[in-house]
Amino acid sequence: MPDSTLLAPQMTPILDRVVSVYFSDPSQRLIIPKGGLLLNQDMENDRLYYVRSGSFTCTIRDEDDIGDELQIELFRAEKGSFVGVYSFFSGNPRSFIRATALEDAELSWIDRNIKAVDSEQYGTFRAQFLPVVLEELSKRQISLSHMARQQEVAQHRLHIAEKMSTLGELSAGLAHELNNAVGVMDRSSDHLRQVLSRLFKETAPALSSWFEEGVSTGQNFASDVVRKRAKELMARFSGLEYDKAKALARILGDREIDALPKKLDEAIFLWETGRACHDMRIAADHAANLVRSIKQLGGGGRERQNISVTDSVREALALLNSNLREVPVELDLDDSLPDIWGNKMELVQIWVNIIKNGWDAMKNARTADPRIRVAVGKHRRAIQVDLANTGPPINPVLLQKLFQPHITTKRGEMGLGLGLYIVKEIVDRYNGELHVASDEKETCFSVRLPLLQQKDDCL
Repeated sequence: MPDSTLLAPQMTPILDRVVSVYFSDPSQRLIIPKGGLLLNQDMENDRLYYVRSGSFTCTIRDEDDIGDELQIELFRAEKGSFVGVYSFFSGNPRSFIRATALEDAELSWIDRNIKAVDSEQYGTFRAQFLPVVLEELSKRQISLSHMARQQEVAQHRLHIAEKMSTLGELSAGLAHELNNAVGVMDRSSDHLRQVLSRLFKETAPALSSWFEEGVSTGQNFASDVVRKRAKELMARFSGLEYDKAKALARILGDREIDALPKKLDEAIFLWETGRACHDMRIAADHAANLVRSIKQLGGGGRERQNISVTDSVREALALLNSNLREVPVELDLDDSLPDIWGNKMELVQIWVNIIKNGWDAMKNARTADPRIRVAVGKHRRAIQVDLANTGPPINPVLLQKLFQPHITTKRGEMGLGLGLYIVKEIVDRYNGELHVASDEKETCFSVRLPLLQQKDDCL
């Protein structure tokens, strides 16, 4: 979240007076420790709180796709904010948000029994507090706008590969400038992983293996597998909460566990920290290879080696993790397949473009049952990757020219229509095949990459 000083207007003399007059009684102060609950959704509230220090996340209840409760953040109440505005002023005494302390916090409060001070000069109680309500609404609106802009930026970054094709003659110089920053990110993420590994081995030696496993494997299991496994773990271990069971399912997948660690929360935390390091490393590698791809657009080349197609699919899924939380992903990945001679990040670029296009299609069409299916297997003397989604069928006319440059179905979005064109170009360089089938049931892109005997066969 952004610094609240950048979001909120400066305190006006009117608001300064309201705070000093109504919230100065030391007997009406409250300390909420980190993680403590100030308000719960639907609880009766007759107080208006002023945040003197600390901050709160203010959330509302929602449900995930299996009916389990989630808390969705609406806004954050920082120092100088008011909490309980709606239930205090609307006439409805029930709070519509849940307010949880993000750090130790101190508040002042008033209740509905308070009388207006200096009403002859400053008006009724409601008139004196009108600026409070207006400023609080203004801060929340600004915060929501900032969050929306952040989401737009995140979506925009996923189209980087398309934008690279427009760099032309400037590509080599730009790559040189960007390479320095990417190198710092790569080295720093690796250094951070080593420091954390050493720290956890010293402070939590019995559980440090959980961190190392998170670093080495990341999250390899599809969302539907995780949900199913979480329910199995809850049935096996009495008293295991769903959130912890779900986190444990991400770690174990289909592996068995004889007993839960005594410090389960700490074990999960270490694994999730390791997974974050794993994802940072993948992202750093991807960024470095994107810089190299700029040189390629200007006529340069890419290094090739023996690579696992299945691993490249997993890295693409990790890069799209924030999007794929919203849709079930069915995975059928074969780790026993032989390597091919190529560049892993070229393949990652293929999978990211196709999966993201499918996700966009389902989102824009508001597909009732959105799903993504990814399968990697062997087809004769080739490795075949199927990437399917349950979005709307592609128009037959558009299907005939889908891989031509500047063809896009993203109406109202910034799209150059180069994503699938780049996909086709990469597949052709591998002497591979690219097929698309689309009907009311699903749209499926099938990529076949030949198992070459000699590296010189792939140019």
